[in-house]
Amino acid sequence: MATLTGEQVAVAAKARSGFYIPHGFEEDFMEPLALQELVGEVMVRHGDKFDQLQPLRIRFLWKRKGGKSAGGDTLSKTAKVGGVARFWGGCEVVVWFAADHCRARNFDRTKMEALIYHELCHIEVDEDGEAVLVGHDLEFFFDEVREYGNWAPGIQVASDLFCAPMELPLE
Repeated sequence: MATLTGEQVAVAAKARSGFYIPHGFEEDFMEPLALQELVGEVMVRHGDKFDQLQPLRIRFLWKRKGGKSAGGDTLSKTAKVGGVARFWGGCEVVVWFAADHCRARNFDRTKMEALIYHELCHIEVDEDGEAVLVGHDLEFFFDEVREYGNWAPGIQVASDLFCAPMELPLE
């Protein structure tokens, strides 16, 4: 009977759940087929929203360490690529996902799909067919809402969404 390494056990366990987040890779980035396949599934499932992205060359990567921003872990990042990097990278947009943070949060397939969806929402196509990065629909501070409530239209929309009954596939 063969003895499995810790990595092999992790791969087998994640294979049963349908998703595996790599660890122990040497380079800062890796581009595994399984991640590309999951991105493709998300794009097909939400075709009406993401059909415009089909002509773009977008690369999806795992980043070994995600780092921090504004005191919190950076789970993912979308960046427009230009110049020499665009030429050598063969793409207009790069999206990376922090393997360390996703693994530490025990991301399963559904949570990873939600993160992929989030990053895809940052990408739009302009009238010339070029990639354009867009910000979030809403930005606010919790203390701002505690002090002043739903004072801004965006906060009111968010409040309405949060209070509406809905079924989410997330745990």
